[in-house]
Amino acid sequence: MIITVAHQKGGTGKSTLATNIATLLQADILDLDKQHSSALWNYVRSLPKEQGGAGKAPLRMATLAISGCSLPAQTPIDTIDFQSYLNAYAESADHILVIDTAGFDSGNNRLSLIMADMIITPVAPSQMDLYGLNQFRSIVQEAEEHVHRKLNSYVVLNHVIESSKKTWQDATDYITSGPTFKLLHTKIHRRIDYQRAYEHGLSVVELAATKKAAKEMKELADEIKAIIGDIRK
Repeated sequence: MIITVAHQKGGTGKSTLATNIATLLQADILDLDKQHSSALWNYVRSLPKEQGGAGKAPLRMATLAISGCSLPAQTPIDTIDFQSYLNAYAESADHILVIDTAGFDSGNNRLSLIMADMIITPVAPSQMDLYGLNQFRSIVQEAEEHVHRKLNSYVVLNHVIESSKKTWQDATDYITSGPTFKLLHTKIHRRIDYQRAYEHGLSVVELAATKKAAKEMKELADEIKAIIGDIRK
Protein backbone atom coordinates (compact mmCIF):
# COMPACT_ATOMS: atom_id res chain seq x y z
CA MET A 1 0.00 0.00 0.00
CA ILE A 2 1.43 3.38 -1.03
CA ILE A 3 0.41 6.85 0.14
CA THR A 4 2.17 9.59 -1.82
CA VAL A 5 2.36 13.08 -0.32
CA ALA A 6 3.00 15.19 -3.38
CA HIS A 7 3.12 18.72 -4.77
CA GLN A 8 5.58 20.13 -7.28
CA LYS A 9 5.74 23.31 -5.17
CA GLY A 10 8.12 23.46 -2.22
CA GLY A 11 7.18 24.72 1.24
CA THR A 12 3.66 23.29 1.32
CA GLY A 13 4.29 21.07 4.36
CA LYS A 14 4.80 17.72 2.63
CA SER A 15 7.50 16.48 5.00
CA THR A 16 5.63 17.47 8.16
CA LEU A 17 2.53 15.72 6.87
CA ALA A 18 4.43 12.64 5.67
CA THR A 19 6.28 12.08 8.95
CA ASN A 20 3.15 12.52 11.04
CA ILE A 21 1.06 10.23 8.84
CA ALA A 22 3.77 7.57 8.74
CA THR A 23 4.12 7.59 12.52
CA LEU A 24 0.38 7.23 13.13
CA LEU A 25 -0.07 4.55 10.45
CA GLN A 26 3.10 2.71 11.53
CA ALA A 27 4.33 3.03 7.96
CA ASP A 28 7.73 3.18 6.28
CA ILE A 29 8.90 6.38 4.58
CA LEU A 30 10.59 7.08 1.26
CA ASP A 31 12.17 10.54 1.06
CA LEU A 32 12.54 11.64 -2.57
CA ASP A 33 13.55 15.23 -1.81
CA LYS A 34 17.21 16.26 -2.07
CA GLN A 35 16.74 18.34 1.09
CA HIS A 36 16.10 15.06 2.96
CA SER A 37 13.69 16.69 5.43
CA SER A 38 11.99 13.42 6.37
CA ALA A 39 15.30 11.58 6.61
CA LEU A 40 16.67 14.30 8.91
CA TRP A 41 13.55 14.06 11.09
CA ASN A 42 14.05 10.30 11.31
CA TYR A 43 17.71 10.70 12.28
CA VAL A 44 16.85 13.19 15.03
CA ARG A 45 14.17 10.78 16.21
CA SER A 46 16.88 8.19 16.88
CA LEU A 47 19.08 10.55 18.92
CA PRO A 48 18.97 10.43 22.73
CA LYS A 49 16.95 13.16 24.46
CA GLU A 50 20.08 14.77 25.91
CA GLN A 51 21.19 15.41 22.30
CA GLY A 52 17.87 17.00 21.35
CA GLY A 53 16.32 13.87 19.87
CA ALA A 54 13.32 11.77 20.78
CA GLY A 55 15.17 8.71 22.04
CA LYS A 56 12.84 6.57 19.95
CA ALA A 57 13.37 3.84 17.39
CA PRO A 58 13.50 5.44 13.92
CA LEU A 59 10.96 4.51 11.28
CA ARG A 60 12.13 2.38 8.38
CA MET A 61 13.36 5.06 5.98
CA ALA A 62 14.71 5.00 2.43
CA THR A 63 16.15 7.62 0.09
CA LEU A 64 17.32 7.51 -3.50
CA ALA A 65 21.04 6.74 -3.64
CA ILE A 66 21.48 9.36 -6.36
CA SER A 67 20.38 12.07 -3.89
CA GLY A 68 23.53 11.47 -1.83
CA CYS A 69 21.92 11.35 1.60
CA SER A 70 24.63 10.60 4.18
CA LEU A 71 22.37 10.53 7.23
CA PRO A 72 22.13 7.37 9.35
CA ALA A 73 18.78 5.62 9.90
CA GLN A 74 18.00 5.38 6.18
CA THR A 75 18.65 2.98 3.31
CA PRO A 76 19.72 4.29 -0.13
CA ILE A 77 17.78 2.79 -3.05
CA ASP A 78 19.47 2.58 -6.43
CA THR A 79 17.50 4.05 -9.31
CA ILE A 80 17.54 0.70 -11.11
CA ASP A 81 15.78 -0.88 -8.11
CA PHE A 82 13.22 1.90 -7.59
CA GLN A 83 10.36 0.26 -9.52
CA SER A 84 10.73 -3.09 -7.76
CA TYR A 85 10.99 -1.30 -4.39
CA LEU A 86 7.62 0.36 -5.01
CA ASN A 87 6.11 -2.85 -6.37
CA ALA A 88 6.75 -4.63 -3.07
CA TYR A 89 4.53 -2.12 -1.25
CA ALA A 90 1.93 -1.82 -4.01
CA GLU A 91 1.37 -5.57 -3.87
CA SER A 92 1.04 -5.67 -0.07
CA ALA A 93 -2.13 -4.84 1.88
CA ASP A 94 -0.30 -5.01 5.21
CA HIS A 95 2.82 -2.88 4.68
CA ILE A 96 2.35 0.84 4.09
CA LEU A 97 4.83 3.17 2.43
CA VAL A 98 4.46 6.94 2.76
CA ILE A 99 6.36 8.82 0.04
CA ASP A 100 7.57 12.35 0.70
CA THR A 101 8.11 13.66 -2.82
CA ALA A 102 10.43 16.42 -3.99
CA GLY A 103 9.22 19.97 -4.54
CA PHE A 104 9.69 19.75 -8.29
CA ASP A 105 8.51 17.62 -11.20
CA SER A 106 10.55 14.51 -12.05
CA GLY A 107 10.22 11.02 -13.45
CA ASN A 108 10.56 9.45 -10.01
CA ASN A 109 7.90 11.78 -8.59
CA ARG A 110 5.55 10.85 -11.41
CA LEU A 111 6.16 7.15 -10.83
CA SER A 112 5.28 7.66 -7.18
CA LEU A 113 1.97 9.20 -8.31
CA ILE A 114 1.16 6.38 -10.71
CA MET A 115 1.97 3.70 -8.13
CA ALA A 116 0.07 5.33 -5.26
CA ASP A 117 -3.10 3.93 -3.74
CA MET A 118 -3.75 7.47 -2.54
CA ILE A 119 -2.20 10.86 -3.34
CA ILE A 120 -2.37 13.61 -0.71
CA THR A 121 -1.51 17.19 -1.66
CA PRO A 122 -1.17 19.77 1.12
CA VAL A 123 -2.34 23.23 0.07
CA ALA A 124 -2.46 26.42 2.11
CA PRO A 125 -5.56 28.59 1.57
CA SER A 126 -3.63 31.25 -0.33
CA GLN A 127 -3.69 32.51 -3.90
CA MET A 128 -0.10 31.37 -4.55
CA ASP A 129 -0.77 27.83 -3.31
CA LEU A 130 -3.98 27.57 -5.33
CA TYR A 131 -2.06 28.69 -8.41
CA GLY A 132 0.52 26.00 -7.67
CA LEU A 133 -2.27 23.46 -7.31
CA ASN A 134 -3.40 24.26 -10.86
CA GLN A 135 0.09 23.41 -12.09
CA PHE A 136 0.11 20.19 -10.10
CA ARG A 137 -3.33 19.33 -11.49
CA SER A 138 -1.79 19.23 -14.96
CA ILE A 139 0.91 16.82 -13.74
CA VAL A 140 -1.67 14.49 -12.20
CA GLN A 141 -3.82 14.59 -15.35
CA GLU A 142 -0.82 13.72 -17.52
CA ALA A 143 -0.06 10.80 -15.20
CA GLU A 144 -3.68 9.64 -15.52
CA GLU A 145 -3.47 9.81 -19.30
CA HIS A 146 -0.30 7.74 -19.18
CA VAL A 147 -1.92 4.90 -17.20
CA HIS A 148 -5.45 5.33 -18.67
CA ARG A 149 -7.16 5.49 -15.28
CA LYS A 150 -8.24 7.94 -12.61
CA LEU A 151 -5.82 8.40 -9.70
CA ASN A 152 -7.08 8.72 -6.14
CA SER A 153 -5.98 12.31 -5.58
CA TYR A 154 -6.92 14.30 -2.49
CA VAL A 155 -6.13 17.78 -1.18
CA VAL A 156 -5.74 18.60 2.51
CA LEU A 157 -5.98 22.24 3.55
CA ASN A 158 -2.77 22.96 5.45
CA HIS A 159 -1.47 25.97 7.43
CA VAL A 160 -5.08 27.04 8.01
CA ILE A 161 -5.72 30.08 10.22
CA GLU A 162 -9.10 29.49 11.84
CA SER A 163 -9.90 33.19 12.19
CA SER A 164 -9.53 33.65 8.41
CA LYS A 165 -12.68 31.66 7.70
CA LYS A 166 -13.52 33.37 4.41
CA THR A 167 -10.03 32.63 3.05
CA TRP A 168 -10.16 28.89 3.68
CA GLN A 169 -13.82 28.69 2.72
CA ASP A 170 -13.02 30.30 -0.64
CA ALA A 171 -10.17 27.80 -1.08
CA THR A 172 -12.56 24.95 -0.25
CA ASP A 173 -15.07 26.15 -2.86
CA TYR A 174 -12.33 26.50 -5.48
CA ILE A 175 -10.87 23.03 -4.90
CA THR A 176 -14.24 21.23 -4.84
CA SER A 177 -15.48 23.00 -7.98
CA GLY A 178 -12.68 21.68 -10.18
CA PRO A 179 -11.75 18.26 -11.56
CA THR A 180 -9.01 15.87 -10.44
CA PHE A 181 -8.93 16.45 -6.66
CA LYS A 182 -11.22 15.53 -3.81
CA LEU A 183 -10.98 17.54 -0.61
CA LEU A 184 -10.29 15.81 2.70
CA HIS A 185 -12.59 16.89 5.53
CA THR A 186 -9.78 17.39 8.05
CA LYS A 187 -8.05 20.78 8.10
CA ILE A 188 -4.50 21.12 9.42
CA HIS A 189 -4.01 24.45 11.18
CA ARG A 190 -0.95 26.62 11.50
CA ARG A 191 0.38 25.60 14.90
CA ILE A 192 3.83 25.91 16.47
CA ASP A 193 3.49 22.34 17.79
CA TYR A 194 4.14 20.94 14.31
CA GLN A 195 7.51 22.70 14.17
CA ARG A 196 8.38 21.67 17.72
CA ALA A 197 7.54 18.04 17.03
CA TYR A 198 9.57 18.00 13.80
CA GLU A 199 12.62 19.49 15.51
CA HIS A 200 12.71 16.57 17.97
CA GLY A 201 11.85 13.77 15.56
CA LEU A 202 8.34 13.34 16.93
CA SER A 203 4.81 13.33 15.61
CA VAL A 204 2.51 15.89 17.20
CA VAL A 205 0.66 13.00 18.84
CA GLU A 206 3.89 12.04 20.62
CA LEU A 207 4.65 15.61 21.66
CA ALA A 208 3.53 16.48 25.19
CA ALA A 209 0.80 19.09 25.74
CA THR A 210 -0.35 19.37 22.12
CA LYS A 211 -4.04 18.53 22.29
CA LYS A 212 -5.39 20.50 19.31
CA ALA A 213 -2.65 19.45 16.88
CA ALA A 214 -2.81 15.82 18.05
CA LYS A 215 -6.59 15.75 17.65
CA GLU A 216 -6.60 17.02 14.08
CA MET A 217 -3.72 14.75 13.05
CA LYS A 218 -5.52 11.72 14.50
CA GLU A 219 -8.63 12.75 12.59
CA LEU A 220 -6.60 12.98 9.38
CA ALA A 221 -5.07 9.54 9.95
CA ASP A 222 -8.52 8.05 10.57
CA GLU A 223 -9.85 9.68 7.40
CA ILE A 224 -6.94 8.26 5.39
CA LYS A 225 -7.50 4.79 6.87
CA ALA A 226 -11.17 4.88 5.87
CA ILE A 227 -10.37 5.93 2.30
CA ILE A 228 -7.64 3.31 1.91
CA GLY A 229 -10.04 0.69 3.30
CA ASP A 230 -12.64 1.59 0.68
CA ILE A 231 -10.04 1.58 -2.12
CA ARG A 232 -8.81 -1.87 -1.14
CA LYS A 233 -12.28 -3.46 -1.06
